[in-house]
Amino acid sequence: MVMAAAALLAGLSACASGPATPTTPAGSLPHTSRWDQQEWVVTALNGAELPVTGPRPTLSIQDGVASGTDGCNRYRRPLKPASDVPSALRFDDAGGASTRMACPGEAESVSRGWNAAMLATRSVRTEPKRLTLVDESGNIVARLAPLKP
Repeated sequence: MVMAAAALLAGLSACASGPATPTTPAGSLPHTSRWDQQEWVVTALNGAELPVTGPRPTLSIQDGVASGTDGCNRYRRPLKPASDVPSALRFDDAGGASTRMACPGEAESVSRGWNAAMLATRSVRTEPKRLTLVDESGNIVARLAPLKP
């Protein structure tokens, strides 16, 4: 089991080491110029603040691909083409990759919460030093801060 997890992690790392290529045409990617090329850390999920000392997901978007950690496992997920609305954002569930390590206790809950938040996201709000992911009904599903202020 450990060997299989190590092999999967090595394979995912090898895939991540090459240049990222967009999975969708550049003209159809969400407008991310204000907050891409930066690493973000999730500070709250569905209204609940995450403890600073506990598992905290991260998000980085480059070349139309979201990547980071979900609080336990590493992930890569393409962005879906969205309407020509600057705040539109969709994470694509198809074509992504993730490690599959067993996540004990709180890490499992945070991991599930972050993955659900990404799939529910329909738009993003940007403020100085804050990124807010919003679902179709206008509910905040996640708040993020720059990993390196």
